[in-house]
Amino acid sequence: MSTLAPAPPIPGPKQAERSFRLILTGFAIVAGTLVLGHLATFLWAANSFTGGECVVAAHSSMLAHDGTLYYDFHHAPYTVAPYTPLFYLLDGGLQKIGLPVYASGRVISFAAALGIIALSWYLVLFYTRDRLTAAMSALLCASSSLL
Repeated sequence: MSTLAPAPPIPGPKQAERSFRLILTGFAIVAGTLVLGHLATFLWAANSFTGGECVVAAHSSMLAHDGTLYYDFHHAPYTVAPYTPLFYLLDGGLQKIGLPVYASGRVISFAAALGIIALSWYLVLFYTRDRLTAAMSALLCASSSLL
């Protein structure tokens, strides 16, 4: 007569939740460290990271120094502004108070990204009333390259 070995104990919801919280905390620490490193690089770098960044910096510099965002509308080169005038107004204002050209735009973009992550956190918390789900939403939002 053969006997079956007892099944291994299945971790209860408390153990699974504890493990999940530990993993989520580890990812949050890594993500926070990387975000701080990214911010430090943004503020330290003196040259543009992408091709579009120099165009945006030129437009905001024009606004800060000449008071205009656009060249002459009747002759080339025509100005293509990829952001709304509010971005350029904030960027030009930060340049007026002494921030370097590239750093001012990066500070605005970084603050906007943090705002989107916080909004993701609060919206999910509002709808689910679960802090763990809200934290996972914020981490997923922050890890998106589209943000």
